[in-house]
Amino acid sequence: MLFVLAALFALPAYALEVQQTIWGFDGRVVPDRFNPLSVLVSNPGNSTFDGAVSLESADGPAGGRGASYVQPVYLAPRTSRWVQFFVRPSNPAGRYQLRWGRSVKEFYDLDEPPKIGAPACVWLRDLESPFTAGASMKSFPDQLFPTSAVEAESLDAVVLDHLPNWETARREAFLEWVKLGGTVHLLPNVKGELPVFGENLKELDTDKMRVHVGAGLVVHHTVTSQEMSLDYLAQHGYPERTIQNTKAPLVYDFESVFFRDLSSMTRPKVNWTLINLLMIAYVAVIGPVHNYYRRRLDYRVSIFAFVGCVAVFGLALGITGRRGYGESQTVHSLAIAHSIGGGKVDLTQWISAFAITGDRYTLTHRAPANLYAPDRFAEAGSGLIFNGKDGYLLMDIPLYSARAFVHRAIMTGDDTAVTVEKWEENRGLRNLRLRTGAGFPKNARTILAVFGNDVYVLAQNGGVLELSDRRPEPITRYLAQDKLNYGNYYNAPTKTHVQTADLLSPLTPLLVARALEVPDIFPTTISPARRAEMQLLVAAPAPAALQLQGKGFAHEDGWVLYVQDVFKP
Repeated sequence: MLFVLAALFALPAYALEVQQTIWGFDGRVVPDRFNPLSVLVSNPGNSTFDGAVSLESADGPAGGRGASYVQPVYLAPRTSRWVQFFVRPSNPAGRYQLRWGRSVKEFYDLDEPPKIGAPACVWLRDLESPFTAGASMKSFPDQLFPTSAVEAESLDAVVLDHLPNWETARREAFLEWVKLGGTVHLLPNVKGELPVFGENLKELDTDKMRVHVGAGLVVHHTVTSQEMSLDYLAQHGYPERTIQNTKAPLVYDFESVFFRDLSSMTRPKVNWTLINLLMIAYVAVIGPVHNYYRRRLDYRVSIFAFVGCVAVFGLALGITGRRGYGESQTVHSLAIAHSIGGGKVDLTQWISAFAITGDRYTLTHRAPANLYAPDRFAEAGSGLIFNGKDGYLLMDIPLYSARAFVHRAIMTGDDTAVTVEKWEENRGLRNLRLRTGAGFPKNARTILAVFGNDVYVLAQNGGVLELSDRRPEPITRYLAQDKLNYGNYYNAPTKTHVQTADLLSPLTPLLVARALEVPDIFPTTISPARRAEMQLLVAAPAPAALQLQGKGFAHEDGWVLYVQDVFKP
């Protein structure tokens, strides 16, 4: 693949023109989430362009800017098309540039860094329709809606007054986005009729004015398109989300904590018992044993034997103690998995891949679409990121080194769906009984129920979950600073029998804080929070279905926090 990409860039130079760029869904990006960059490119020449367009960081010196996002592009003469990249900026976001060749003229500089904002509420418009209404609020072309729900994680709500002409992948992505918490505001069209989705979107068709679909909402409005605006939505209980800054956050950078702890788990496996035995034998051989025999042997034989013993023991100690002796390529991961239903999860993974052989590795996951982003705080390394359908990562990993990155996808994991058999309230949860299914995690270490601002510990008895203690712990106490783990890097056990889960499970509170977007924990929080009536949290070892795929990476130790929305029957 690397040679193919090099060949693409080595083709004769063709002129491309960038006609339009759209950051995110409303011209802004949400930090620490994947955001689309939609680019309308045209080929004004008379020759076909068959190559690749890459999105690179424009900050820092050339060659030290880290991995590039790459998209293959085919353009016939005098045609144009939209190209989408999915990037995960920090706060503040840096500058980027587009490049499609080696010439100094074959690039486009995105002059200003993208603006930071909260998840967007936009009007999905059919730009080809002559009945498209005016811009009473920010709009986004419906034909650019992503083909995977994870690509729309920076989108909060949409307004629709027509039925988009989507292929199956976009329709499925739209439904999954709603189930994960998206809101759809439906307006009557010029004929006074509400959109009817039909087919595989029948769950969105309802006679009710407001209905829950998973963790999301479908809301009917009777106003005209001219009356619809963000102010109207706010007045009717659907305010625009904002980013709130925390004056004294408990955790300034949760990702550095995750990646630090993951990398600290890759320790040299040195057989100290064998090394100590060899040292004892070495001292004995060159000491008393050699002294005993040197008086009985010719001095030349004695010297030769002494030098031979030093060489043999030096070689044995070098082989036994070197890096890679008893080590293998391995992967460690932390993950948050929001349940969609049927075992499908919206997955965010933080991954550290350790290699004992320096090479350029092709890394991917078994998902229809994958999104990747490198650890932005690590030393810059070269790599190519192909996000989207069948996405993968080409990454250089030096000898005995680890590379960290973030992964997002819709995948199939354990099924944490439950049936509510009993739900009683009295100033909180008084009684709760949940029945699990066959796909529930078998080795769950921690099971919690978050109701209101309280955390309840649940006990598992066969296929039943019940309150182990009716006295809840306030979420602020559960996520107190002393419970947010910082320490595997400094005090991880060195004994080889310690299980990976014992090292990763203390990070569960930090995963909970991230998954629930709890205020005052991190430097920024998106407000208002979107939460179900109750959320079931299950921390367990990651199943094999979520593992990284790559040459030599046959083993992965992972820890996952499942988030299951539960509604009172």
